[in-house]
Amino acid sequence: DPGDPGSLFAASGVSGGSLGLVAYDASVRTREQGNWPDVRLGDDFVAATGAWMLFADLPNALIKLDFEPDRAGVLERAWQRAWGAPSPLAAGMFETYRADNRSPLLLLNGTSVQDGCRVNTSVLDVDVEEAETGKALRARDCLSMDAFGAASTPSADGFALAATHDVADLLCEDRDLRLSTAALLSARFPWVSPAGRVTRCDTEFATYVVDGGYFDTSAASPLQEIWSRLEPLVARQNAVAGGRCVVPVFLQLDNHYKEPRNSSATGRPWESGVPLQTVRAARDARENGARQAAALVFSTSVAAGVSASAGGAPLVRYAHLFPRAHPGTSAPLGWTLSQASMDDLTNQLRERANANELGKIRRWFASDLSCARG
Repeated sequence: DPGDPGSLFAASGVSGGSLGLVAYDASVRTREQGNWPDVRLGDDFVAATGAWMLFADLPNALIKLDFEPDRAGVLERAWQRAWGAPSPLAAGMFETYRADNRSPLLLLNGTSVQDGCRVNTSVLDVDVEEAETGKALRARDCLSMDAFGAASTPSADGFALAATHDVADLLCEDRDLRLSTAALLSARFPWVSPAGRVTRCDTEFATYVVDGGYFDTSAASPLQEIWSRLEPLVARQNAVAGGRCVVPVFLQLDNHYKEPRNSSATGRPWESGVPLQTVRAARDARENGARQAAALVFSTSVAAGVSASAGGAPLVRYAHLFPRAHPGTSAPLGWTLSQASMDDLTNQLRERANANELGKIRRWFASDLSCARG
């Protein structure tokens, strides 16, 4: 049942996609009626943020009054108020998941300013940790290989996310994050909002967090990494005769317009610009490399020892939806979406390629879905 929150195991997002996932989860849990993006995301959230930046944060930076909230807090409150009172976005992230663990695991990805690692804002504690460092120092070096030394290797079973800080490691056990705060940790785009400061429990050490797009705009890599650790467990479940058959599927959603890449030959680059050009190209390649890696893993016909079919044809387990570039003006995407932008994005779902992808997704919920072991 696609309307059942338990049908979705995990969802990974960055930037505005993280806010979309939090809002989607809230709409399902509160049984929102109608088209929830129109109902809950149609307000002008950036106006108050911009006004606070000009008339509060800017003077505060000059005269050092150090009052609260800052413009990030104002943006969070705007998101919360759009849902009325009590707002589901004002609830704690850990509290919400404990109350209903059939809700999807939300993996909201930020980027650490100090070391460039991923910051995983979720209820999971699955980053690479050095066993001997203890809780107070845990995950300070997110790039260290010491955890995979001969003496530490057996403890690596609980690791899943590479080059990552888990927010669960940073917070004290009796602390929580509002869902609006968790979403914005993944979407702090300088200079619209300042870098988020998350202090480690009972220490002065802090991690500064900005938009997750600096690390991986696709948000695909966390799901691929987690599945690599889950697959042996699922394979054991699938090997049980007469047991429930588990077949993973992967849906990639992108909200930026894409054009076919120009594969024609290019001239020699200016040597003075090579370093910056290469850095930018490598960042873009990492984004699309994560998409391709996920597609490679989830496009095979057999997963965890079983294969699925619908209507007598093998089930295609990977789908990708994104707006295509088209003649005329494309919808401007930003913190506030005009009705023209919303209409253009809606029309994109009727575009032929996206319609074909939606056809794949409908087959995931077909009544004649079946699977075969081996």
